[in-house]
Amino acid sequence: MYSFLAKQLMAVALSINLMMPATGSGPVSEEVKLNLQPQLPTGKWLNGTFSMSNWWSYDGKQYVGNPYSQSIAFNFSEKGKSEFYLVIKTHTGYCSTEAFTYLKGTVKFTEGERSFTFTPASGNYRGFYSCASGSN
Repeated sequence: MYSFLAKQLMAVALSINLMMPATGSGPVSEEVKLNLQPQLPTGKWLNGTFSMSNWWSYDGKQYVGNPYSQSIAFNFSEKGKSEFYLVIKTHTGYCSTEAFTYLKGTVKFTEGERSFTFTPASGNYRGFYSCASGSN
């Protein structure tokens, strides 16, 4: 009888042990969901282009400049603040046009679309135009 009772107790203990994961913390494959706020990207982003051709004086002795260049930069800071910079320069022989734009505002990232929207609140623009005296 003692052996029968011991076997029953062992079976009950084994059953309880096998049921513990179902009533306890759950299987390892379950996802643990954390309540974390998404972290906004911060830092600097820069993109630019330039022409592979160049302007030289008609006698070929003086470098006049690159016909086109452009640079766009963002500075993303915490709490959705951002700064935007745009520099454009064109060069047509002896004439040069330059433009500089600076804007400060907010940015909203749309992670699902992998995009962002920049909304300027303030800024300024500066332009410059010059030509060699014989080209006006």
